Amino acid sequence: MVRQYRSNCTIYQSGGETRELGTVFMVLGAMQQRVIGWWPVNERICRLRIRGRFFNLSIINVHSPHLGSTDDEKELFFTQLEREYDRCPQNDIKIVIGDLNAQVGREEAFKPTIGRFSVHQLTNDNGLRLINSASSKHMSIRSTFFQNAPFKDHWRKVGAISTAAVLKIGHLPRRQRKDWFDEECTRALSEKNAARDLMLQNETRQNVENYE
Repeated sequence: MVRQYRSNCTIYQSGGETRELGTVFMVLGAMQQRVIGWWPVNERICRLRIRGRFFNLSIINVHSPHLGSTDDEKELFFTQLEREYDRCPQNDIKIVIGDLNAQVGREEAFKPTIGRFSVHQLTNDNGLRLINSASSKHMSIRSTFFQNAPFKDHWRKVGAISTAAVLKIGHLPRRQRKDWFDEECTRALSEKNAARDLMLQNETRQNVENYE
């Protein structure tokens, strides 16, 4: 499903009709003119193709089965993901984003694929499936390639700044939302906030671009 949200946002949604699963792209501003392909695969996978300056981008958005799902569900998901990856044009830059529901550790054998900066020590079953899938396509898991500031320290600093601001300038009561602020507006705002939270947790270039 493709729908326009106001004049500066196009929403590409795959699944989600029952509000249980679904994957979504929100394309903002001038980037809307660069979309050259859209494939809603199922409630767990969709793909968007963007025209770039030197190379086009094929971006696959996923929602992986959780750790407690059956082996059959996990096998089906990664089979579909790899099939969709193979459908991307060969010369495109290929990026997989979304919720992989995986824990990636620091095992030496996996470092060519995962790097050195995972916050976990051990890889779980979903993480192993993700690593195997990525290495089979000569991809890397970029979120664990770069060192990030300790998460707890980050939010402790944010909390201290917020407290100081309230003490200095006071607290402004929350304004009541207007009648036009409907459920669709609420959903779009929640998705934007989720992108912001992801960027704050892991400030990669891709997460910054997704938020902007």
